[in-house]
Amino acid sequence: MTSLRSFAAALGATVALGLALTGCGSGQGSAPPSVAPSAAPSAAPSASPSAAASSAPASTPASARPLARVFPDVDGATCRPVSPADGLANSAGAAPTEAYVCDYSSTAPGAVVAFTQWGDASAARTWYDDTTRLGPRIEEFDTWQVGGVEQGALYTAQYQGRVVSTGIYDGTPYGWEIRTANLDQSNQVFNALRFQQRTAFGS
Repeated sequence: MTSLRSFAAALGATVALGLALTGCGSGQGSAPPSVAPSAAPSAAPSASPSAAASSAPASTPASARPLARVFPDVDGATCRPVSPADGLANSAGAAPTEAYVCDYSSTAPGAVVAFTQWGDASAARTWYDDTTRLGPRIEEFDTWQVGGVEQGALYTAQYQGRVVSTGIYDGTPYGWEIRTANLDQSNQVFNALRFQQRTAFGS
């Protein structure tokens, strides 16, 4: 299919990405537990999902991965660049211009996050729209925040026994996607991520 959906073939049982990661936690190279997704989403917080603003500077050293100016976590040891073999693309056939996959099994068993930069905002939106076609929204929020400030659209669905949560910075080519076994784990991983305010890097 599309996005991390075609990426799902690489994920296979949702772990192929972790096999190529270096310096990963205990989840490296082993299939995640067979945890069935929650039959119903757990009680959602009373406000739109909001991450704390990253303390990392908007400008990063030349040695850092370029996308770290938006997603500081991509410089972590459990992240690797996406390769053509991963098949990451949106339904229009566009591939990101820069993307990383990160193992968050230390936060939730088998959790994987993709951070992406697309050719333009339209391509990022197509990638987001692909997630909306995976199935019904399983939580009530349609936007996400950093430091209480709305950043962009959010959609969370269940697909092939996994919870897929996709967010984009509206009006920019940047997006992220979390894959976990259930909604509680998705929220745990989201809260562990570092994000910049959209105003820190512009559109």
